[in-house]
Amino acid sequence: MVIKPEEESAVVENVGMRGLSAADYKTLILEAGGQSPSGDAIGGLVFTAARSDGFQDKGFEMQDLMLKGGMAIGDKQWIGAKFTHYESDANISYRGVFLDAYKAGASFNPAPDDWFLTERNSFDINHEWAINADTTLNTLLYWSEMNRDYWRFGTVSGAPTRLVNGLTQWNYGNSDFQRTNGGKTLHQGLEAAIGYDFGNGFSVDANATWIPDAEFVGNRYKADGSLDIPDGNRVTYAPEWVANLILADRSGPLTTALSVNHVDEQFTDPANTVAIKENTSGFFTGQVDAYTTVDLTARYAINKQLGVFGAVKNLTDEHYIASLRQGIYVGPERSVEVGARYSF
Repeated sequence: MVIKPEEESAVVENVGMRGLSAADYKTLILEAGGQSPSGDAIGGLVFTAARSDGFQDKGFEMQDLMLKGGMAIGDKQWIGAKFTHYESDANISYRGVFLDAYKAGASFNPAPDDWFLTERNSFDINHEWAINADTTLNTLLYWSEMNRDYWRFGTVSGAPTRLVNGLTQWNYGNSDFQRTNGGKTLHQGLEAAIGYDFGNGFSVDANATWIPDAEFVGNRYKADGSLDIPDGNRVTYAPEWVANLILADRSGPLTTALSVNHVDEQFTDPANTVAIKENTSGFFTGQVDAYTTVDLTARYAINKQLGVFGAVKNLTDEHYIASLRQGIYVGPERSVEVGARYSF
């Protein structure tokens, strides 16, 4: 990424803070930046910290820092540098709830002792040289390192499940791991977007992605030589249609938007199984039904420096299956978020 002054205009001589708070979700975003009087040197940072008790008690803590800056070398060259640090401790797992718990609307964490720990650091130096009016040379030197630890408990041999309050739950024992590779696939489709501003504060935006082909190329065979995945089966979690519609209105300092988001049905296993089938020694399989959610957002500018915002996610409280793994991943329920932003 080449850092140029015009790309930094949003943070030049600016310090801003944003906060978002809900009953089980809190985040803080700090943005700061500046430039020399001549504009030949710039610098900035963005820091985000978030924590949550999490939907279904799947809590997490996250920190994300980005520092970057750059300076001109004469009239035709620019050199910049960027450092990033990210870390996340998330109480999440491949395991979800069983079908009886899903139908009962259960909200417990199906794997309370599983943790996914991530840390990433990166650094890059970039250089831009405007050789002449028609030729620009960009050079990037970068380094990145990532560490991921997945602490995951397996189930008790011979008794992988148990009944708790009449609902099927996992019966945990020791750690367990799995490694897979999908091989060659073919993906092709179309994307389209359109928007219209009526000029009276009301606007409409829509976009859609159509992927008629998302398939495995070539047969896959098991170790014993039997067919595992036939050529042409649809790739898992590849909906044919994804579409979004946004209706927005701006009236003075108040901006509101209603968004409708649709995700088409999806296969969850390479065999393209249709009926949902539970499995206590492997992954659940079956087709996830299409679902549509609605979000409502609002933003109010109190003055040039202070603004407040809020959102109701999944406004209709749609109860849907987001994915299948070792259990059912239930889509997030309706939630309310509020926050404020202040620029110094």
